[in-house]
Amino acid sequence: MKRSDLLAAVHLLGPFERLVLLKSLSLSAGPPPVALASLAQQAVERHVGAGAPLGASDSGPWAAVHVVVEGRVSVFQDGVCLYRAGPGQPFGLVETLARTDAEAVTARADVETVTLEIRRATLLSVMEDHHAMALDATRDLARRLLQQPAWLIELSEQRARRFTATRDLDLVDRITRLQSSEFFAHARVDSLAEVVCHYEEFHAPAGTVLWKEGDSAQWLLVLLDGIIDCSTAAGLRFHMTAGTDPGLFEALADAARWHDATTATPISGFRLRTERIVDAVENDFAMAEDVMAALASMVRWSTPPAT
Repeated sequence: MKRSDLLAAVHLLGPFERLVLLKSLSLSAGPPPVALASLAQQAVERHVGAGAPLGASDSGPWAAVHVVVEGRVSVFQDGVCLYRAGPGQPFGLVETLARTDAEAVTARADVETVTLEIRRATLLSVMEDHHAMALDATRDLARRLLQQPAWLIELSEQRARRFTATRDLDLVDRITRLQSSEFFAHARVDSLAEVVCHYEEFHAPAGTVLWKEGDSAQWLLVLLDGIIDCSTAAGLRFHMTAGTDPGLFEALADAARWHDATTATPISGFRLRTERIVDAVENDFAMAEDVMAALASMVRWSTPPAT
């Protein structure tokens, strides 16, 4: 009997084995058991030979997430190996959440391989039914970005260069500004209106300490005017200017501040309590999906390829 036939015969996964494997898709230490059960019921076993593609025939965004049961899979972009996945490890999760082009990023079995496949529509449907899973994914992705401070600084500088300063924003202007962000591009207008209604106008003179590294991230700032000096205990120094959202990633990650922040000039903007963003993500899955997609895309670009 060929090894591929043996794999097909041996790996008829039972319910408990499926639950254990699919736990790796949750992006959290304690995924909701009911959510895992829903995924387990709809997971499909895939058996492929060495060198066979997984998902490469799909056009458009990545259409499925896999967990390797046995074997090994490598994920490539432009001929460069991004990462590899072995038994018990997922692949395609970040790509699926990021809506990555399936023709640009491909996966291939290095040896004869068995996987559990979850289609994108299934994953998102389960996340929509179990908000805790989507919230955990959002926090985990944001925490991964907080581990790349130099990349976050570069991202902040890019956003500042694209921003056109505007003062005296009314409700429509505030909604439009949110819609221009990759985080909220497809959220419902009424959901965005609910968010911006909770914005508090914020002004501070030069020399104001906004927060210190390690403080609790209780709010974020939509900066419209002025400059904030930032520094970290590791020696990084940078500025945040109009067009940036100081505190956004800590708020999404439910994490402590990763840098000191002191106003270098008088500043103005809007302040939003962290729980308001969390409520919005929980109440509008379209918004949650956008936030996860934006964060997952950033994780992809900030993560160096495998060596």
